[in-house]
Amino acid sequence: MLSRPVHEQLPRGQVVCEGASSRKKTKKDLLTDDMRLFEVRKRMECLINTRERTETELRDRLIRAGFDEKLVEGEVKRAVAAGLVDDERFTQLFIAEKKRSGWGCIRVERELRRYGIDIKRREDYPQEFFDEKDELKRALDCLEHFHSRAKNQKAAQFRRLLTRGFSMATTQKALGYFSE
Repeated sequence: MLSRPVHEQLPRGQVVCEGASSRKKTKKDLLTDDMRLFEVRKRMECLINTRERTETELRDRLIRAGFDEKLVEGEVKRAVAAGLVDDERFTQLFIAEKKRSGWGCIRVERELRRYGIDIKRREDYPQEFFDEKDELKRALDCLEHFHSRAKNQKAAQFRRLLTRGFSMATTQKALGYFSE
């Protein structure tokens, strides 16, 4: 007689299977290939429906969720081929949104690298997305809405623009116009 049930439910999705092997198996070990494929597609659909994602971000999220790298790689390629995941579309939407939020060119570049996109490799960058007048206008808008209790207001404004991702040249021009 067994001292515990054949399948004893453990925390975090682990199941102990009695029999020849006493190795602990996770629920994912017990899934068939079709079930794994279904689970990957279900998770990928959920991630894609939440918001636009890059190939790299989607791949990393699925692998971190515990799915097999080969299976994930194949499904991500399939999603790219179907047009569900498009790094170009993500880049354009991301830049447009962050410009509306008052971000500077440098911060946008830094965040895109985090998502696995090296924007500087594009031939049309930064001309297609950023122009100097627009960047200066966004920096001035940022200063207009910035209020600080700092003793040195100019230094606080300077830090604010740099943390928002504006270049040193744009920051200096904006502070020059703003102090006049």
